[in-house]
Amino acid sequence: MFAEANREDLGGQDFKDRMSRVEAIIAEYNVDLGRVYLEGDSYGGFMAMWTATQTNVFGTIAALFGVSDWLSFHSTSNLSDWDELHLDESPYKYARYDAFSPIRFVSRVNTPLLLLHGKEDPYVPLGQSLQFYRALSDLGKEVKLVVYPREGHGFTEKPHLKDAYTRVFE
Repeated sequence: MFAEANREDLGGQDFKDRMSRVEAIIAEYNVDLGRVYLEGDSYGGFMAMWTATQTNVFGTIAALFGVSDWLSFHSTSNLSDWDELHLDESPYKYARYDAFSPIRFVSRVNTPLLLLHGKEDPYVPLGQSLQFYRALSDLGKEVKLVVYPREGHGFTEKPHLKDAYTRVFE
């Protein structure tokens, strides 16, 4: 739903809207910023990765099967027209693909990240989390990646669900 409202602006106004709500809560209540955490999956996973590159407000962020690089997503996902439709640009023009890909801003990340991904995800291929993990690791950032075998775009096996929820809550 957020993606539909943000054509040509993935991670733009939706990010600003989210942050204005978070900042209002922080201003109104006595909030321990170290305990403020963000989690998202699929497009929300992209938004979680994006948020990590845009602000240091959160104590930790969990991104579940999110997109880190729109160009490689276009090349490897079975939803290869989704990005072109929502970014409203050919992937081979690059401007919006680069402007809204978290991987392009990975050096800005200071928030600890947890990346969770299903090994068999056809929609957001595992490579999206692998690239982000590798870049964060190479830069000495605090990151953990967990890959669940046999899982696709979401987790269905009870041990995997339990493990994912436990890791997120910890």
